[in-house]
Amino acid sequence: MRKTDHPPLPSVLRYLFLIRLINSAGSFVMPFMTMLLTVKLGWAADRAGLFMTLVYLSGGAGMLIAGKLGDGLGRKRLIVACLAGASLLFLLCSILGFGPSLPFLAGAASVLLNSTWPVFNAMVADVTPPEQRRRAYALLYWGNNIGFSLGPLAAGFLFNRAATLMFLVNALALAIVASMLGFLVRESLPAAVAKQTSPRSEASPRSEAAEGGGMLAVLARRPMLLVFAIVLALLNLVYAQHQFSLPLFLEEALGSDGPSAFGMAMTANGLTVVACTIPLGYLSRRLSPLACMPIAGLLYAAGFGILAFLPAGSGSGGRALVVASTAIWTIGEIISATNVNAFVAARSPASHRSRLNSLVSLIAQSGSMLCPLASGGFIAAFGIRAIWPAAACTGLAGAALMLVLGAADRSGRRTARGSARGFGD
Repeated sequence: MRKTDHPPLPSVLRYLFLIRLINSAGSFVMPFMTMLLTVKLGWAADRAGLFMTLVYLSGGAGMLIAGKLGDGLGRKRLIVACLAGASLLFLLCSILGFGPSLPFLAGAASVLLNSTWPVFNAMVADVTPPEQRRRAYALLYWGNNIGFSLGPLAAGFLFNRAATLMFLVNALALAIVASMLGFLVRESLPAAVAKQTSPRSEASPRSEAAEGGGMLAVLARRPMLLVFAIVLALLNLVYAQHQFSLPLFLEEALGSDGPSAFGMAMTANGLTVVACTIPLGYLSRRLSPLACMPIAGLLYAAGFGILAFLPAGSGSGGRALVVASTAIWTIGEIISATNVNAFVAARSPASHRSRLNSLVSLIAQSGSMLCPLASGGFIAAFGIRAIWPAAACTGLAGAALMLVLGAADRSGRRTARGSARGFGD
């Protein structure tokens, strides 16, 4: 039988794909949380912003706690408990309605859900051979985005008609995926700690073996992970411009056409992800995850940088430029999202995989968290149009640093192989 470049993925990934898709499609509440606070509860924008910031910070702390518990108690147990808890909280929201307790119940549910992501990524690494992980993460990322493309449409329909049903549907979706995970997927932690990694892995076979000691001690033996997370935070600072600076810029540049142009950009983002994730995975299959990251940085620089050439008051030509810009930086998003987790998994011991995923995710997301503060100050000082050359330069700097990391990684591998040969002699 002839071997192929694409052996079938483990069958458990079919269930994980469905779980991620249903979970994302049923995410009715959090994408609309700011509007729920301001429109339905009458909160001022600054109060809602402060509350959401506290929710995000609590979610970061939750990731670290969940990472510790995921490595100790088990990935599946932790994820099922968080999903079930969030489902119960959303159910209470639907029963109690828009009262004073609703923001805190929904915020607590958001913290629980945010805590599961790094642990889920660790579970994927547990059940997938190293050489197949990029395909696995790409498949699940694709499912996420298909779901997120569907869920907000239905939630938007319910927002002005029966908003409490948003919480009920979200609770139902979480109950379904918690049940699927509980009954269809086996606990991955024991097998992950015991297994020996494949010699075909992109990392050294020893890099995933179980280790003793705390997370900081393990991380100290892997400084590449920490540096990678910091550089990734820089790239995420650029990527997050689509959430903060882009809508502000389009409103100023296009006037009344700004909101519709931003809607077109978000639609282009979703369609590009759905259409390009699988082909890009195939085209980049021969590159290592780390070698792909400079490409993502260059695409961020180009995609956001060309917005500096958008003339004020543009018509259809301006919208076309916005859509083209979105397609470019979205391809960078796909390349980054489908390679980051594979890189982290290949350099994390199975015994600490959840904790390292959580820490790297927290550091990397700090770039997105700081974006409103950093970009807001920059725009106040230099104007909205100056943000795009700055974003392009930051993206280029991130790409260059990823190239340096790649060179250092290759040099370290050559040194390790030379040492191993010398020891064998």
